[in-house]
Amino acid sequence: MQKIPLQITFHNMPPSEALEVHIRDRVQKLDRLFAHVISCHVVVDMPHRHQQQGKQFNVRISLDMPGNKIIINRDHHEDVYAALRDAFDAARHQLEDYKSRVQRTTKTHILEQVGCMTRILHWDGLGFSSGTDRSPAATHYGSRRNRERSVGHHH
Repeated sequence: MQKIPLQITFHNMPPSEALEVHIRDRVQKLDRLFAHVISCHVVVDMPHRHQQQGKQFNVRISLDMPGNKIIINRDHHEDVYAALRDAFDAARHQLEDYKSRVQRTTKTHILEQVGCMTRILHWDGLGFSSGTDRSPAATHYGSRRNRERSVGHHH
């Protein structure tokens, strides 16, 4: 079942149910790769050409994600399915790159949050921690007892 809202536009050519099914299948595969795509717009265009040049197809894919947009253009294919394949392969590669950048950023952000509780004030429900950069931070942890205790030292 497809989760990504999808818009398909055929420009300078009649709509094709077979192409729509093919495009929906390719978008589903992108959705399985990265579930945070907000929307996708695929344009299949057959620009007017001189008679001797034959049919040429252009494909444009626009993927919207939180804080980012990926746009792929593949031009001048004689085979519309080859144009779609090349465009979706490029979209998959860019989505994989984006996904790995997001995961690296998230992992870095999580590591920055690591610290060690150095002192707990039970009656105030506060704890003091020291982060990886040795800067102290106060944290409310919810217990209200009438004694002060340093972590690791039992009184």
